Amino acid sequence: MTVCSAPDGALTATAFQDGEQLWQSEPSPAGTWSVRLDGASVLATGTEEGAEVAGEIVATGQHAAWAAPGGDGVRQASAFTARIGIDAAAMVVTNDAGQLLAYDTVDGTNLWTLPLTSPDAEVAGSLAQGTAVVRDSLERQTPLTPRGAERLRVLDAASGEVTVDTEVAERIEAAHPLGGGRALVTVDGQTLLLGT
Repeated sequence: MTVCSAPDGALTATAFQDGEQLWQSEPSPAGTWSVRLDGASVLATGTEEGAEVAGEIVATGQHAAWAAPGGDGVRQASAFTARIGIDAAAMVVTNDAGQLLAYDTVDGTNLWTLPLTSPDAEVAGSLAQGTAVVRDSLERQTPLTPRGAERLRVLDAASGEVTVDTEVAERIEAAHPLGGGRALVTVDGQTLLLGT
């Protein structure tokens, strides 16, 4: 797979197999883009020429034209309340129904849905290398429950398989997803490798 940029910043993605061209995208809108290649998809993040707000566009062999991630499938979904992350394969988000869910970046197919701790939970996280790390706040159930406790989940972005699901009382300083359903999590100055 290659992505070439024209002088105005328009991108053209081309996929090859055994030296033969499989598909080529139409040129993207002109702009300033950075690209991620992932399997048979290309995700470009940046700013379209003349626009001030950054966004994403995706191209695949299924669609020659560059399009917004998720297409019609995402436009019909419940309103998103937080975005955990996006790559060329999946978008992991939360919605106003109190759910953590993933959509196929290209066509918007719902890949999986999991409940949040509560519909009003504050959610943060990130997605990289096919793994999502999601932190949502826990409500204090008793006076002895630590303030600021969080539920930490590490999961496979494509399947929703949860490899780690734990409650953390200490402040999580950093959480970085790694491939294979693992994550590096820093708590109280100690960095731990979590997952299988």
